[in-house]
Amino acid sequence: MGQSVTIFCAQHWTVASFAPFFARIARSVGVGFTPHDRQLVLQEDPKYMSMMRLEEHEGDRAFAIEDCETNELLDPDFRQHVAGLRFFRVSFHDVDVTRGLLRSFAVEAVAHGERAWFDTDYGWVIDAWHFLRELKKNPHWDWRFSKEDS
Repeated sequence: MGQSVTIFCAQHWTVASFAPFFARIARSVGVGFTPHDRQLVLQEDPKYMSMMRLEEHEGDRAFAIEDCETNELLDPDFRQHVAGLRFFRVSFHDVDVTRGLLRSFAVEAVAHGERAWFDTDYGWVIDAWHFLRELKKNPHWDWRFSKEDS
């Protein structure tokens, strides 16, 4: 996969919790999706080339938490909460399709009053509420880059 984003969210979220979002996006772009070995895969074509994959982050959790907590460039609120969050990595090729997944998830999390953040993998973290606010201003907003980078 070319790029990735990490979703940090409440502990109750599982890979299966994201299946309705994948199903909705798959229908909208005319492809299939499959649950596969603790992952969700959005398929690009009949040869099952992956357009987007979601899986629970399986790296060294303690290292990832410490890295986030000590990174003074990240949102202080995020740094304070990261130890209690669950991490999911979304690997993708298509920014527009991934924006749709992140938007669907953010709407759900915010509607339930949950805190959630996206690590853009470009050096910054954005909370779900702020993500939705930016998309309301510009539906094609490139969420991977901060305003300072744009």
